[in-house]
Amino acid sequence: AGHAVPPHRIDYRANVQAIRDAGATTVVATAVSGAIDPGLPLGALVLIDQFIDATRGRSDTFFNDEVRHTDMTDPYDPALRQVLREAAAQTGVTVIDGGTYVCTNGPRFETPAEIAMYRNAGATLVGMTGYPEVALARELDLPYAAVGVVSNAAAGANEVPLGLDDIRAVMADAGPPVRLLLAATAARLA
Repeated sequence: AGHAVPPHRIDYRANVQAIRDAGATTVVATAVSGAIDPGLPLGALVLIDQFIDATRGRSDTFFNDEVRHTDMTDPYDPALRQVLREAAAQTGVTVIDGGTYVCTNGPRFETPAEIAMYRNAGATLVGMTGYPEVALARELDLPYAAVGVVSNAAAGANEVPLGLDDIRAVMADAGPPVRLLLAATAARLA
């Protein structure tokens, strides 16, 4: 698999609506992420519990023509996150419980100054595709959880420039535990 559509051009609203229309009752997503928290190793799996929206111009609501205020206190469904924790314990896959994901527009990587700002705001992970899916799913009362997969250190965290080939190599190594976790989660939800 690869990138067919850049992150800022994805029709997240259509994707979430299609998931709902297909009859899905829950969504478990993965989010390739840069580690803002220097304690997160490459390949770490993080059960995201909060987000910061640093995007602009994305269609991030189904309620353009009516006044509706969706509660985002727990944007990632606590019960579904518990199922992921149980699946991790069952399979021996190590997960880090809790992390704040900041979503940027992409397709460029972030600057070290941006990463410093996000770190000061409490973010632990950064990526380009983890929002607005979560908010859209909440609007449709569709339980949603996301596993952040640490593919690289965020900009400025080390001296090495960010490269797509390095990220792909880390993701290839992270694939088996992610698949194991998702399969065990699906079995628990069946």
